Amino acid sequence: MFDLFKALYGHVHLGMRIRLDTNECQGDRARTTEWAAGGLDATVIHDTQYDGAAATVNQPVEIATLYDNAPGFIKVAQAARADWLDQNREVAARYCATTLRAMKALKSDFGLFRAAVDEYVAEPPSEESLSELFALIQRYPFWTEDGGLSEDGVRFMIDMATESGVLTRPMSAADVVDRATLNRAVELASQPPEQ
Repeated sequence: MFDLFKALYGHVHLGMRIRLDTNECQGDRARTTEWAAGGLDATVIHDTQYDGAAATVNQPVEIATLYDNAPGFIKVAQAARADWLDQNREVAARYCATTLRAMKALKSDFGLFRAAVDEYVAEPPSEESLSELFALIQRYPFWTEDGGLSEDGVRFMIDMATESGVLTRPMSAADVVDRATLNRAVELASQPPEQ
C-alpha cells in the first residue's frame, strides 16, 4: 500500500515552496486545523472541511478539486491480501456488494444520507455542506454501481504513484484489482437483498 497523500502532494504543490509537513500533519482534520491556524500555506482537505475553515483563513482559495481536476482519481477502495482473498472470495464479494447497495441507497435519498451521517460521523458537517456534498454525489461518479474501479482510473492512480516516486516497481491494473471478486460483488448487489 502506498501513501496516497504523499502521491497527491507531489502533484498539488506545483513547484512552490509551501509549509506542509506530511509527517506532522497526519489526517485531514490535523491538516485543516493547521491550515486554519496559519501553519500551512496549502493543504489537501475535504470540501466540507474547507467550508468550515475558510472563514478563519486569510484569503482562502480552492486551487483544485479531485472531481473536477482528476476525473480518474480513486479516493478509496476495499482491499485484502491475495492469499486471504483466494480462500474467501465469496465473503469478500458479499461484503463489497453490501457496500455497493448502501451507496446506491444513500445517494438516492437525502434523508437517509443525512441520518447515516448523523449516526456514523463523529462531527457531522453543516446542513449546507452536507447538501453540497449530496449534490456532488449526484453529479459525479463517486458511488458507482459497478464499483468504480475502471481500468482507466486504476491506470491513472498507478501512473500518479509512479510519477511521484511512491510506487517503485511497474504495476498493471490486474495487479491491483481482482475483477472476479468485483464482478461477483456487482452481480450480488444487483440482486434483491437476502431476507
